Amino acid sequence: SQFTSSLPLLLLNKRKIVDLLLFHLQVKNSEALSPLLSLTSILSKDLRNEFYEFFPSILEVIMKIINPSDANLLQDLFSSVAYLVKFLEKQIINDISNVVMNYQTFFIQKSQFVRHFAAEIFGFIIRKLPEDSVTNVFDQFLDFMHNCLPKQIEYYCDGLANLIFFSFKSSRGEFHSKINNLLPNLLIHFSLSSNKY
Repeated sequence: SQFTSSLPLLLLNKRKIVDLLLFHLQVKNSEALSPLLSLTSILSKDLRNEFYEFFPSILEVIMKIINPSDANLLQDLFSSVAYLVKFLEKQIINDISNVVMNYQTFFIQKSQFVRHFAAEIFGFIIRKLPEDSVTNVFDQFLDFMHNCLPKQIEYYCDGLANLIFFSFKSSRGEFHSKINNLLPNLLIHFSLSSNKY
């Protein structure tokens, strides 16, 4: 409470608070992961722009503690990522190139559930991007394939396929309104880019 009793104190001590959260999130066999992830999401909601500098570090820690065999943990982790993306949407869009660099590691995970959840969350951001930015983002994702190990390429392609699907799926389960303009352009772009890969 000495760090959080007021917003000015929270802002003053934000780095200490986030460092403590990151440290305790990495404690092995911790039973406090769910409340810690909830606190992380709440902090991002309260601080928004002031919190964004910690977003890459939080993503990195979440990737480290993913355990595909623990369904409850997976749900907590990706619920937290979804809230972070929601509350930091504006900052993510303004920093999309760096975010893609940090986020694409989700798509080389062996677990299909991890790739699926990661694509569903990032699809929300793709739908919010200006149309001229979408092909640049997918270019970045495609370029990352050069860094994949041979056994990772299948996982990564599956992750990208999921991302394309969720990018054009609305929250009501229908096609998003942007599909008429974006999908044909994106398919043409992929076709023209295919010789690179």
